[in-house]
Order: sequence, then structure tokens, then C-alpha cells
Amino acid sequence: MDVVVDDEGYQDPTIEEHRIVRTPSISLREVPDEDDGYQDVFPCNDDRSVIERKPSIPSLRSDPTEPPPLRLPPSDFSLRDYVLATGKGGSWNEKFQQLMEGRSEDPAKEMIRVNQLLDLSRRFDARALEIGEQIIQDLFLPMESRRYRPITHLLGGIAGGDKYVEDGILFKLALDSRGIYGEDAFAMKAAHHDLKSVMALIDCKIQGLHLPLLGVVHHRGYAMSAQAIIPIDGIRSHKYGSRDGGSSMKTDAHFIRLLGTACSILNLQPHYLNGVKVCGAGDMEGHLGTDGRSYVIDTARLFPPVHPINKARGSFLYRLFRPEFLQQLKFPLNSDAFSKFARVIFSS
Repeated sequence: MDVVVDDEGYQDPTIEEHRIVRTPSISLREVPDEDDGYQDVFPCNDDRSVIERKPSIPSLRSDPTEPPPLRLPPSDFSLRDYVLATGKGGSWNEKFQQLMEGRSEDPAKEMIRVNQLLDLSRRFDARALEIGEQIIQDLFLPMESRRYRPITHLLGGIAGGDKYVEDGILFKLALDSRGIYGEDAFAMKAAHHDLKSVMALIDCKIQGLHLPLLGVVHHRGYAMSAQAIIPIDGIRSHKYGSRDGGSSMKTDAHFIRLLGTACSILNLQPHYLNGVKVCGAGDMEGHLGTDGRSYVIDTARLFPPVHPINKARGSFLYRLFRPEFLQQLKFPLNSDAFSKFARVIFSS
């Protein structure tokens, strides 16, 4: 993979047919808007044009005007239940967390750790790309002919496309399957915002705050996130944030301390939803893993949105300020501004 560094110091990983962007060793190209500091992420093109799906690839939805029926799993079913039943848990996360916890002041030991981290990232990249390519290539085959089959009906969720689990990796196809983003290209952009936010939180270097190993696979005009499965247990391990779009909120002093420190570094404003203090976006989740670690997931909306575009559905989900812009401000911004969570903020 070639990495091109432009005049502004951004890294632009490129490859002719497909590419994968990984954390923490490689960054996305971030293109600042001249007027409002809005960040554009262009995962598929290098000419800074609007992301467009290749016209030869039809939509996955037979009728784009009608969202597919929403099938919800039992409320107490979790990804961990599926992993334990199928043995597809893998060991990516444990190796990654051990390396992230092993920072050393000794230059020699730190060099060894960084090299091991790079090796793990490359192996994760290669495996995620191999599986992700096969999933995308099989999208239009009959279900019985596919090598990997979706388990969306078991895991639930409204935003995004189908979900897959294989070799310790959770894959989420970035599609606007329920019309939340306005079009598939913006769903792809949201997947990259999740990656960008994970990288920003990792760079805060907060002891006790754990993030997943995450990447985004691009192939044949499609994008899908690839995340190492972390040992959380759905509603049973959920300690902080909202799992239902803000209808209910959980709070936890430990997560408030961790994310409050991150917000102060990133210049984000803590706020209240339904009387509960929130640091970052309201739909970020904090989980106490079965390994005793404190994990934060669903970070795509960590950074605040710009003023919404008129008649642009869901623009608060993908038109977000870039981290560098926030660092230049003399006041913090609210991650939930202009979102549906804002109605709850003001009513509180």
C-alpha cells in the first residue's frame, strides 16, 4: 500500500481497486472546508469529488423507497451469546489491548511494542480484507451460495446494512438500508467518522479507556467496517450512554471520569440528556467487559455537526467538524447539537 502525504500533512492511502484504512497506524485524508471548518472524508476517491457508487452495481434494496422490515432479536441476546455458541470469538482484541496497555518509558521496549502493534495491525488488515472482499463479491448471490451469511436478524440495529461475524471480526456493511442518512455514500462516511473518533480517543492516551481495533474495507464501490470483537455482553454489560436512540440513558461515574477527561482534551462540552450527564454523543455506549476493561463503542458522532443542510436528511450524522478545528476554538462544542438529542437537552 502506498501512502501519500500531501502539503497539509495528511496521509492519503491509495490502491487501485480497493483499500483498507486501519487504526492506529494510518490516517484518513481529511479535507477542510474553507468557510466553516467542516471535515470531508473521501474513502473512495482521490480527486476530492463527491463519493459515488459505481453505476454498474445495482442497489441492494429491491425498492429503495421502502425500508426492509426491522427484525429485532430478544432484548437479552448479545453478540457474545452468538460468539460463545459458534466459537467465532478470535483473539484479536486481547492481543490489541495488551499491546495498548504495554506502553513503556524505555525506548527499546517501546520500539518492540510498536513493531508488534504494527504486525498485529497488518495481519488484522489482511484477514479483514480477505473476508470483506468475499462478503461484497457474494452480495447478489442466493443466500445458500454465499460463503459468509449475515446475522443481522440476531444482532438487531437500525442504522447501516447487514452484519457478519467471522474469525473474531464483526463486519458492518455501510449502507443506508433504512433511509436514515439520505444515501449510501453518507452511510460510508459515517463509518469513517467512527474510525476517526476511535483514533482521536486513542490519541488521548487515557489510562483505563479502551477502544476496539477497527478498520474500514473498500471493495467494488462498497464499504464495510471491520471491528475486532470485544468481550461485552449487550444489555448486561451496558453501563453508560443510550442503546435506544436516547429514549433511556445510563450513567456511570467511572465512564463519566474517563470520557470527561477525553472531552476536555478534545474541546467537547459535557451536557445533560434527561437529567443524566453525558460526555460526548448521547448514543455512545460504555460497557464493562467480561475481562474487566472499560470499553467505549459507537463513537461515530463524537465530534459535533455543522449547521444542517436544508432538506438534507440526517446530515448531522456525517457533516461533522474535524478535530483540528475544535482545537482552535476558545470554547467547547456539544456533540449532540442539531441532532434529535438536542430536543432532550433543551427540555432538560
